[in-house]
Amino acid sequence: MAPGVWAGGLVGKRDRSRRRYTAPPNPQAKRGIYGWEVAESRWPFCRMAYGPMRKIRLMLLAVLAAECPGVSAILDGVWRSQGWGFVYSVRETDWQAFEVTSTTCVPVSKAKRLTGDVPGVEATFRSRDGTGFSIVADGGSDHKRITTPTGLTSIAIERIPALPRACTPPTANTPLNNFDVFTQTFAEQYISFDLRHVN
Repeated sequence: MAPGVWAGGLVGKRDRSRRRYTAPPNPQAKRGIYGWEVAESRWPFCRMAYGPMRKIRLMLLAVLAAECPGVSAILDGVWRSQGWGFVYSVRETDWQAFEVTSTTCVPVSKAKRLTGDVPGVEATFRSRDGTGFSIVADGGSDHKRITTPTGLTSIAIERIPALPRACTPPTANTPLNNFDVFTQTFAEQYISFDLRHVN
């Protein structure tokens, strides 16, 4: 038996009687998706075989990445809740929530996207306090819905061009600003002033 290279990607010794190949005697050889590949070898043809395989893999990965946008491309941007007074900024795996009124903007929580696919779910995030939530489709690429594992909370969100002007920069954490946030949030979000006879 003499050293040889098979077109299928298996590099090692060739059995001419059966036209099959065995692993190369190099302890640094590693198993790849195309069969045995040798990273370092005294055999020149092994290095020649490894180089083209690696280039082919990189080209295939580049094509797949261009054709199949990930969650980053789908969710990246700024989203506003319908009601609730929230705005969300999504950048790759990072999620930042803001409580927003017409004049104030307060960063309130951050979350990281989790890896793994869940049927019917576009992305799953977990905040620093361990709270998890998911993003699901809701009628179009610019309309999504936030859901929780219990299913008790569901918030419709829509894409907007950019963060509100009040968020650039966010409201500073001062006693006077905190009072403004409190009063403005109640003025815009609380619906029972008339029912409770509050003026």
